[in-house]
Amino acid sequence: MKKRKLGTKLVLWLLSVTVVIVLLSGALIAVSSYRNEMQNYSNAVFSYARIASELIDGDRIAAYEESGETDEYFDQIQRFFTSSVKESDLLYYYVFIPYENDLMYIWDSDASEDEPPLGYREKYMKDGGKEAVKAIYRSDPPENMKITRDGTYGYIASAFYPVFNGNGEPVAVVGVDLSMPDILRQITRTVSILVLSVLLITGLSVAAMYFSIRKNIVKPLGRLNSAAKETVENIDRERELDLDIHTGDELETLAGSFDRMYGDLREYIAQNAAITAEQERIGTELTLATKIQADMLPNDFPAFPDRNDFDVYAVMTPAKEVGGDFYDFFMTDDDHLALVMADVSGKGVPAALFMMMSKIMIQNQAMTGKSPKEVLTAVNEQICQNNKEQMFVTVWLGILELSTGKLTAVNAGHEKPIIKQPGGEFELILDKHGFVVGGMEGIRYKEYETELKPGSVLFIYTDGLTEATRADEELFGTARALEALNGVKDGTPKEILEFVEEKVSLFAGDTPQFDDLTMLCLQYNGPDGKMTGKAE
Repeated sequence: MKKRKLGTKLVLWLLSVTVVIVLLSGALIAVSSYRNEMQNYSNAVFSYARIASELIDGDRIAAYEESGETDEYFDQIQRFFTSSVKESDLLYYYVFIPYENDLMYIWDSDASEDEPPLGYREKYMKDGGKEAVKAIYRSDPPENMKITRDGTYGYIASAFYPVFNGNGEPVAVVGVDLSMPDILRQITRTVSILVLSVLLITGLSVAAMYFSIRKNIVKPLGRLNSAAKETVENIDRERELDLDIHTGDELETLAGSFDRMYGDLREYIAQNAAITAEQERIGTELTLATKIQADMLPNDFPAFPDRNDFDVYAVMTPAKEVGGDFYDFFMTDDDHLALVMADVSGKGVPAALFMMMSKIMIQNQAMTGKSPKEVLTAVNEQICQNNKEQMFVTVWLGILELSTGKLTAVNAGHEKPIIKQPGGEFELILDKHGFVVGGMEGIRYKEYETELKPGSVLFIYTDGLTEATRADEELFGTARALEALNGVKDGTPKEILEFVEEKVSLFAGDTPQFDDLTMLCLQYNGPDGKMTGKAE
C-alpha cells in the first residue's frame, strides 16, 4: 500500500474539516434561520390579528350577521383591511364567523369595493375549522401559525385571533394569511448569504492554517523522521546519536528525547526477558489463587446425596482471576441448613482474601448454633476490630429448619432474595436491609422468617446478575432476572442456574464481565422428601 506524505494528508484533512464545518454551519444556519424567520413572521401576523381584534367593535358583528347591511363603520374597517394588505407582505386579511361546516365573511381584504364580503359563506380550508374553533373558544389562543396547502388559496401560513364583544365574549375570528413561497424565498436568500460568508471565512482561515502548519510542523517532522530511522538502524551500536534539529520548540525537545530513548531502548531490551519471566510467574500464581478460591467454596454436586428433603446448586464466575463474591451452604446440625450469599467490596486479590476470612468467620459462628442475626452481629464486631483497609461485605444469611420449612434470615445490605412457592412463580422477598458487615461497630441485625412449603424454590444471588451490562450500557435488571427464572420455573436447581447463566450471556454478548456473578438455588422437598404442586 502506497504511503501518503504528511503534507498530502494535511491538505486532505484540512479540506475535510472545511467541508464538515461548512456543512454543519450551513445546516445550523438553515435550521436557525428558518425557526427565527418563521417566529418573526408568526409574531408579525399575530400582531396584525391582535390589532384588528382590538380595532373592531365586536358588538356590531351580530348586527352585520343578522341584517347583512353595511354602514360607514363597516366601510371604514374594510378600507383598513384593504390598505393593510397593500402596504405589507400580507396575502389575505379578513374577519369571519365560524359555523360547524363553513364560515361567513364579515370583512375581507380581497373583496372589491362594489361587492363587500359581508354574508359570503364558504367551506373551511384543511383543518381551518379546528383552528377557528381553537381561536374563538379560548381567551388566550396559542399564537402558532398554521401552514396549509389548499387547492383554492395555495400554500399559505395562517394566524387566527378572536374578536370580543363588550361582554368579553368571542363573536368572530380575525384571519391573517401569508404566502409560504414568499417566506421560503426570503429564508433562502438569508441562508445563502450567511453560508457564503461562513465559506469565505473558513476558506481563508484554513489556508492560513495550512501554510503555518507546513512551515512550523511538517518540514521539521520530516527531518525528525529521518533521524528516527537512523536511530533504529544503529540500535545495536554502542555510540551516541547526534540529532541536529534546532527549532526552538517542542520538536527540538523531541529530538533530545530521541537521544535519551536510544540508551533507554537498549536497556529495555536487556530487561524485557526478565520482565516476561516475572509476568509468567505472576500468571501462574493467579491461576493457583483461582483454584484455591474455588476449592474454598462447596462445589461438589449433588452436595448431600444421602438427603432427599432438599436439593441445592450454586455457581460463581469471578470478573477477574479471583473475585470477592462467595456462597456457602452447610448443615449446622441434622435439621438445620445454613445458606450464605455475600459480596465483598472491591475486586481482585484483596477482595478474595477478605472473602475467605469472612466465609470462615460466618461458618464458625453459625456452627455454634447462633441465630442469623447473632452470627452477623458477632462477625461484624470481629471484622471491625482490625479493618484498616475499611473493606466491607454485604451478606444474606438464612438458616432453614428442614423439618418444618421455616426459614430464618437476615439481610446485611445484600440483594433481595427470590422465592417460588409450589404452583406459583418466582417473586422477590421484600425484606428489610441492615447495614453492611464490617462497615461500623455496634450494629445489631434484625432477622425475619419465611415459610418454605414442599416444592418451594429459593434463589439468592449477588448484584453481578442484575448489574450485568451489555454494549449500550443497559443493565440486565431484576425484571429480566425474574423473567428468566420463570422461564424455567419447573426445572431443577442446576437447570435453573444454567438457564439464567445462558440468558445473562446472551444479554451481555461480547461485553466484558464487570462484576462477579454468583448464584445459589435451593429446592425444598419437605421433611419426607415429597414435593407438591408443579415442581414434582
